[in-house]
This record gives sequence, structure tokens and C-alpha cells, in this order.
Amino acid sequence: MTNLQQRTLTGIAYVAVVIGSILLNPMTDGLSLALLMLVVAVLSMHEYIGLVNAKYSLTVSEPLSYIGIVLLSFLFLLPPTMLGLLWPFYAFFLVVSFALELFRKQEQPVLNWACFAFGQLYIALPLALMNTLAQWSAVPQIPLAIFVIIWVNDTFAYLTGLTTGNTIGNHKMFPRISPKKSWEGLAGGFLFSLLAGVLFNQFTEGGTLAFWLGLSFVIAVCGTFGDLVESLFKRTLGVKDSGTILPGHGGMLDRFDSVLFAIVGASLYIAFVSLLVTLQMQGVFGIF
Repeated sequence: MTNLQQRTLTGIAYVAVVIGSILLNPMTDGLSLALLMLVVAVLSMHEYIGLVNAKYSLTVSEPLSYIGIVLLSFLFLLPPTMLGLLWPFYAFFLVVSFALELFRKQEQPVLNWACFAFGQLYIALPLALMNTLAQWSAVPQIPLAIFVIIWVNDTFAYLTGLTTGNTIGNHKMFPRISPKKSWEGLAGGFLFSLLAGVLFNQFTEGGTLAFWLGLSFVIAVCGTFGDLVESLFKRTLGVKDSGTILPGHGGMLDRFDSVLFAIVGASLYIAFVSLLVTLQMQGVFGIF
């Protein structure tokens, strides 16, 4: 198959799996999306560890990294009240993982653990956070919105940058990191992301127009930065793609780079909105 055919078929399968897991989530008590995020986290971590180990001659522990993924996935399936009580167990795991470097007798124990901890922060934590958004958010469409708005932002950023390149002028954002990204594309992607937020407000229950516009903007901004950070990561390591598991698209990190940052941004945004709602209920002011 040509590269375009590979990209098309892989893209269709990718969208089908994501949408399917989200639609099945209420019927599986949250397990379908949690399982997908767990698989994505493991595969992404495998790519990440392979890249940093090869580049810097490290021996970051894959088994410990996978244990951390499972722990975080379980914690974020729990109600928020229980999560606060069980966080110390994960903190204890991080401390133990550092202490285990004493027994591994590797040449660069501090760097090994630093890259291990970064992988937990960069990959495991955001994907586990999706479980909380799916299970305990007052607006159940949040996981679907994250993926759809990222897809809309990426698609129209590309199309806008392509169509305005010879008319308005293609002003590059970060040519050293991502030569194809332009400010015109950024503006076009953001505009259509906001339109997607308007559609979510029209066709779903929960959340006001102000809520959806704010969420769409946060997802678009964080998703763009997630893409750029992964591009910086790959250029630093001297690789084109993070892996080869997705024909025509590269690796898992290449597909979920925007999602990682968008999940964190959406979580913070919802926490902020919850605070505003609490203040509104107390009669301080009302926005949402």
C-alpha cells in the first residue's frame, strides 16, 4: 500500500477504536476507556524508554514504569474522595523505585530514575487522569470532546496553513522544531475548535456555551503545545517518529502527544470551573 493508503486505514481504525471505547464506557462501568488508556500508556512508555535508553545509554526500568502506570490507572478510577487518601501509596512507590537503583548497580542511577519519573509525569499521569474525567465529571462528554476537538484543531490548522500560505503569508511558529506549523494554521485550528465547542453545547447535555467555548480553547491550546513538545523531544533524540506501531502515522506517542497535554489542561479547567460554581452557589458571582 502507498503511505496515503496506510495513513487512511490506520486513521480510520484509530478513530473507530477511540470512539468505540468511549461509547461503550457507560455500559462497561468505565472499563473500556480505562483499558484503552492503559494499553496506550504501556505502548507509549515502551517507545519512550526505548528512545531515551538508546540515546543516552541508560537502563530505565520498564517493569517499574508499567507498575506505575497500573497504580495510577487504578487510583484515578476511584472516587475523588478516596483518591486523596491513597495518593501516599503512589508517592511511596516513587521513593521505593529510587531506592531500588541501589540494587540495580547501573552506571547512571540518578539519570535512570529521573527519566523514569519523567515518563510517569509525561505519559502515565495524563492518561490515567482520563479515567477521572470519564467516571466522575459532571459532563460525561468530556473524553469525547477532548479527542474530537483535537482532531478538529489538527485538521483545520493543517488546511488553514495550507490554503493561506500563498495569500496571507505563511508565518512559521517554531521552524526549528516543527517547520510545517504556522500562525495562520494556529488561528484557523483555534477558530474551528471553538465552533466544535458550539456544536457540543447544542447537541449534548451538561455545560453552558461559556463552559464549552472555554473548554474548546483550553484543549486546542494544550493540544498544540503537546504536539510541539513531542516534536522537540524527537528532534532532541534525532528520530522522525517515536515508533512504528501505527503504519503511516508512526508510534503511539506520535498519535497521543496532543491528548497528553489536553487531558491535563481539561482537568485543570474543570477544577477551575468547579471552583467558580462553588463560589456562585455561595452567592459570590455567577459565570457558568
